[in-house]
Amino acid sequence: LSIDPTQDSIGLIPLTSISDGSTYPLGQLVTFDQVDTTILTYYYNNDPAAYLSITPHHNRDIVDIEEDIKAQLSDNTSVEFTGENELFITLSNALLIAGGIAVVIMYLLLALQFRHMLYPLIIFTTIPLAFIGSLSGLLIFNYDITVSALIGMVSLIGVTVNIGILLIEEIIKQTQLLPLEAACIIGTKHRIRPILLTSMTTILGLIPLYITGGDFFRPLAVTFIFGMIFATLLSLFVIPMMVYLSQKAKL
Repeated sequence: LSIDPTQDSIGLIPLTSISDGSTYPLGQLVTFDQVDTTILTYYYNNDPAAYLSITPHHNRDIVDIEEDIKAQLSDNTSVEFTGENELFITLSNALLIAGGIAVVIMYLLLALQFRHMLYPLIIFTTIPLAFIGSLSGLLIFNYDITVSALIGMVSLIGVTVNIGILLIEEIIKQTQLLPLEAACIIGTKHRIRPILLTSMTTILGLIPLYITGGDFFRPLAVTFIFGMIFATLLSLFVIPMMVYLSQKAKL
């Protein structure tokens, strides 16, 4: 917007009301006073700089805003983003590294526990199932992938792996008494009640966080709730099937 820098021209700048869509000139809402002030020039790395604070609208993604700003810059102008955007990038990288380390450690522990290299991989199928649920929840509720959503997804890794451990442990026990197919079915039946109860209590405990958590904690609650639902329901079918197929292939 290009205007003549006078009080009259500034007062004619149109403003649109969010409530009813009406347009009002700025001069009807504020008054102007001309005062003398000291001009401050900011520098960054010995270059003139300007500092701007932006609060995104609730349905705008930070990354989209960043791209829009970059598209408006001239060739000799650079921009550096801090605040929430910088925090998101820093924590995202840290969470990805921490999640990768956690998966490696859990794999080693599970391989030692079951004395089998394949069973931990079968157990880890609960992780992508949980992530599918988390992303579906964010899509349904129209939430972006925020820092809190990433925290929820990383936290799901340990929780959903427990479902796989309970199932495989019981199936292995049943294979000592029954044929493979019957062991998969009976073992899942024996574990379905404790798995469902554990998941339900976790989900119900996160509902208050969604109701009162605000814009920061609601994505975390959504990712955790939907991740638990998907991982719980799908794991009851996927894990026994994968155990059955892996043992059949060995035979």
